[in-house]
Amino acid sequence: MKKFKKRNPAFITFFKSHKYIAVVLLLIVSGLFISFGIRYGQYAYNVVRVYYLRTQNFYFNSNKLNDSWISGDPVMYHIDHWSGIDPQILAVTMTNNKDNSLNRTTVDITYDVDVNCYEYDGSNLVTAVHSECFILDSNGQEQTSLQDRVISSSSEYTDTFNFGVKPKQNHTLYTGYKVVIEIVASAKSPYTQTLKGRFEVEVKDYGLDFKIDDEAGRVYLDVISINTDSVDNYVRVNFDKNSLRLDMSNSVFGNTCTYVNDLHGGYADCVYRVETITIDGTNYEYISGIDFKVGGRSSRMLRLFKNGTSIINHVPEYDYDSTDPDSTIPTSIITSLCKLSIPTGQAGVGATATCETGS
Repeated sequence: MKKFKKRNPAFITFFKSHKYIAVVLLLIVSGLFISFGIRYGQYAYNVVRVYYLRTQNFYFNSNKLNDSWISGDPVMYHIDHWSGIDPQILAVTMTNNKDNSLNRTTVDITYDVDVNCYEYDGSNLVTAVHSECFILDSNGQEQTSLQDRVISSSSEYTDTFNFGVKPKQNHTLYTGYKVVIEIVASAKSPYTQTLKGRFEVEVKDYGLDFKIDDEAGRVYLDVISINTDSVDNYVRVNFDKNSLRLDMSNSVFGNTCTYVNDLHGGYADCVYRVETITIDGTNYEYISGIDFKVGGRSSRMLRLFKNGTSIINHVPEYDYDSTDPDSTIPTSIITSLCKLSIPTGQAGVGATATCETGS
């Protein structure tokens, strides 16, 4: 009987005659398996390690940061009300408890914080060149990292730090620009663990925005007007003359602000109004309101000093931000805060200027 030689499959014959291709493919496949093995090994190690730390009653947690980066990208938050003019300030709180329970780490946790700054190049994140990110230290100074922060095990049980982003000098940021702030918190005692979080901050054009910055025990409050329009806008701030006093050295008032009765039908970039207070039979005039210009794509800060201990020590029930629908103006001391309606072509604000409807 005639014997037939068994033929090899075509792909084996091909690789026998093209051995260099077989070697290259073998190296590629081996590399993929090794890469996958390393990645999976790292992932498995981190998961087991987190579980181990829990068994040691070590709880390094945060209201914003987490360990989701172990299996993918860090958690991402979106903030879409940045003017792109003034710094945008955010906050993160670190805790030493287990999922908001009463189970806590019984020793102080020491950790470091780092910030990274990215922007988009198409769909890819690259190092930011138009804006810069920072962390504020205990003195309010901008830093790129903080070392040896502590979550106390005996008193507060939390630690909060502020961070933010601002446009780089001589860079103009327009509506739609996005920057991603990455915060990395790394515990180093008594155990090591890393939490991360990303904050995508987007520039939005809101026209004219207002913020009131106030703190209990501080002798002043600041009214901040942010104009994201490309044209000038005018602002009115009226306040209780018994509770607040205008900082006469403030750049808004300067040397060019005009008393409203001296306009004589004309216009000015800054106009103030006064009211009379009688003390022990003597009349005194105090400024009770001011209208002023905020240039296109710029901001102005008006400082008002608090008059009296009760006003200074009062705990503010507001952190007014006109982009936040839940914010309300403290009308007991700030009686009016609005954008003024200025007729087209009018060079400044006049005595009869009125607030825009709805502002």
